[in-house]
Amino acid sequence: MKRRLPVQTVSDLATLLGIPINELWRIANNANDTYSRWSKPKPSGDLRNFSSPYPSLKSIQKKLHKLVFSQIDYGIPSNYGIKGKSNITNAREHLGNPVIFTFDLKSFFPSVRPERVNRAFIDELGCHDDLASLLTKLVTCDYQLPQGAPTSTDIANIVTFRLQSRLLGLAKQWGLKFTIYADDVTFSGKDIPKEIENKVKMIVKDEGYRIHPTKGGVFDKSSSQVVTGINIAHGASVGKTKKNWRAELHQSKLKFAAGEISEDEWLRAQKKFTSRNIYASSVKRLAVKAKY
Repeated sequence: MKRRLPVQTVSDLATLLGIPINELWRIANNANDTYSRWSKPKPSGDLRNFSSPYPSLKSIQKKLHKLVFSQIDYGIPSNYGIKGKSNITNAREHLGNPVIFTFDLKSFFPSVRPERVNRAFIDELGCHDDLASLLTKLVTCDYQLPQGAPTSTDIANIVTFRLQSRLLGLAKQWGLKFTIYADDVTFSGKDIPKEIENKVKMIVKDEGYRIHPTKGGVFDKSSSQVVTGINIAHGASVGKTKKNWRAELHQSKLKFAAGEISEDEWLRAQKKFTSRNIYASSVKRLAVKAKY
């Protein structure tokens, strides 16, 4: 399948964005200086790094997403960053299958180096070298794919075109369902032979990625079957997560009563809980739709 961008040259891109070519190159060459950076702790205790572009660059990235990358006919099993798809539709694909095989691509965003992005623009989208170089500078930060940029969902799909194609081919060969959501990969079917696990690991390694050694595995319905945060072992639900949400709300209530948080913070906690409950309900509704 040949995929192409709606722009073919740097001049085309500059015209589409409404920015002079020299100014566009200046912005791209200085992109690293136009991000705010922060970190959040992971459950493992390590830190997850985020990079959010300043308004000037963010505006350009939003246009790239809307006018350029969203125009690509992806034709892939990804549910990530594609209109009409989500972590819920990703999990729904595997409902009813007795066995799942899940894994994460280890340190996915940091592992997506500019060289990989540039090569994907050329090999997968037919970009000329100068256009590929310009786009790469506009969508990468600190020598990696930034978590927090409007274009990062698009790039995550583009750089895994070949990986997705190979894994999908393997799934079809064995009569399995396959989906991917950013770095979250899932296979499901009546059975997952050990041979499948070995072949998947070989393909992932061959494509230059690594499987996280402690996340995922093969699970039947005697245990939890969590796919992109949704337990599909028996129907679909957010599982124990909802209990954690209630506990978090209760702690906020106690803190408010003790004067440790403000009324605004307590109201935000309630609003967050309500939003989460709406999400949990949507998980169940989409699970029901999958049956028809």
